[in-house]
Amino acid sequence: MFRLVACLGLCVFTSHAATLTATFNDSTVSRGVPFQIDVEAVGNDIGEVIVPDVPGATIASQPISTSIQASIINGVASLSKTFGFRVITEKAGSLSIPPFSANIDGARVESAPLTLTVSEDRTPKAAQRNRRVLTADQVIFTEIRTDKIEAFKGEPVQLNMEIWLHSECRIRPLPGGMPEVTGFYAVPRVPESQPKRFDTRDGQTYEVFTLAQTLYPTTTGELRIGPWTLSGYVAVGSVTREVERRTDPVFVTVKPLPPPPANFSGSVGKYRIAAELRRNQTEPGVPATFVLRVEGNGNPDAVGEPELPELPGAFVDTPKRAQKKKGQTQSEPAEEFSYRLTPTKPGDLRIPSIEYCYFDADAGEYTTVSTAPLVLQVVGPRKPEGQIVIGEGGAPNLTENPLAGDILPIDSTAA
Repeated sequence: MFRLVACLGLCVFTSHAATLTATFNDSTVSRGVPFQIDVEAVGNDIGEVIVPDVPGATIASQPISTSIQASIINGVASLSKTFGFRVITEKAGSLSIPPFSANIDGARVESAPLTLTVSEDRTPKAAQRNRRVLTADQVIFTEIRTDKIEAFKGEPVQLNMEIWLHSECRIRPLPGGMPEVTGFYAVPRVPESQPKRFDTRDGQTYEVFTLAQTLYPTTTGELRIGPWTLSGYVAVGSVTREVERRTDPVFVTVKPLPPPPANFSGSVGKYRIAAELRRNQTEPGVPATFVLRVEGNGNPDAVGEPELPELPGAFVDTPKRAQKKKGQTQSEPAEEFSYRLTPTKPGDLRIPSIEYCYFDADAGEYTTVSTAPLVLQVVGPRKPEGQIVIGEGGAPNLTENPLAGDILPIDSTAA
């Protein structure tokens, strides 16, 4: 599951040069034991990755995992896609893997070739059978961790829960067992499943399944996460056994925020704000849509409405709020506030810079970001005599017969 990138406002950024990089975790693998090659593509327009033919090995033509990450640093945009490909070797010895290739930003780009060593298990068959008798802890185990053990109130805390299942086994998990997260606001409320990967631990190969959840502390003090209990049926060859794994709880120390400034929005994390006019020209009495977009890595449900200054010469309606699922990165949804601006007279309607104050948890201080000012051109009406401006102040100077011009009275005698 992933999200693509949405660009703020009307900005234009310079991009990094297109690259394609193939990597793997261990330079020595065992014959017949699956492992994973990760191929990272960097560019704006990334096409399908072409898998090379490898004598002595089989590489799946379709990736078993895909992830996307985007960032903007000093005005330079970077979009990265990483594809995981499963590989199974067929014979021992040195294995050369030719370059992967892809069309990136209109040009063909290749990765560097890879070389690894495939080992042959020459242990006698009886010893092999004994060695393949797995202990309970080798069949399956679980891990739970957070990206931090100390956080400010409202600061995002990433919770990752991993299931390590031996590559020769299969599992049918039972429902339930999710950890208690009292004192946190969880987004999503049910952890999201991330792409599985292959990894090794103590000489054994595992399929690793990850459940991810972002937690926002709602109170201060030492908060407890977990324990997490996983139950299910695991098949080891022709034998199926019921298993249960239980992790230790995780503790996070939550600190209070320092005294806030008067313009604090209530948001904690890192945020950006951008403003946009859906059209730059209108007429008196004809509304134009003004959009404020706030996005960042904090709690999307805690994003406060930006405060608009008074706009002389225009009526401003209550904004409509919508949450967009696509922000600059996968974990950054965006909040949009749409305002209807109804100008009352011709001329330029100047919309000043809009400020948004949030608490930067990494820096430990309050930060204010702002939009660029905008100008809405208001041209003279085509029919000044028929124009009626209605806003918060009502409709002044109406004649005694408001049904005039193109407006006809309702015929109550009609069937």
